[in-house]
Amino acid sequence: MPLLSTSWQQQFGDVYSATSDVYESQYATGIDTLLPSLTPVNTLFATGKLPQLALFPANAVPSPLTPQLSVFYGANNLIRQSYLTQAATDIQANGCPGNALPATAASLSTASPLDCKPAVGFRKAARANDLRN
Repeated sequence: MPLLSTSWQQQFGDVYSATSDVYESQYATGIDTLLPSLTPVNTLFATGKLPQLALFPANAVPSPLTPQLSVFYGANNLIRQSYLTQAATDIQANGCPGNALPATAASLSTASPLDCKPAVGFRKAARANDLRN
């Protein structure tokens, strides 16, 4: 997520106003210059620059789609609940037909997978960079 958000912020300028809009305070400062890096990823984990697995809060809403994804929810998470809520609300309000979660036969076979107008900057950038368009 940090590599994509920084790249898309530089490309489009509307992914966030400040890194703290997306990332928890313990990670926000400097995350936009953290990656790419020659520092081994285990060093980034050990020094607290990135969490090893916890992308989202343990009690996040929405919760994991499947039990297997619960490993990415926990303490000292990377992404703020407020940003997760904003993205989830945008997905519900402005869903893209080809990106249903979980995938459906209709979402996989749609002729216009990106016929949507996301409001959140990260989703706008993802749509613009989708190779299906």
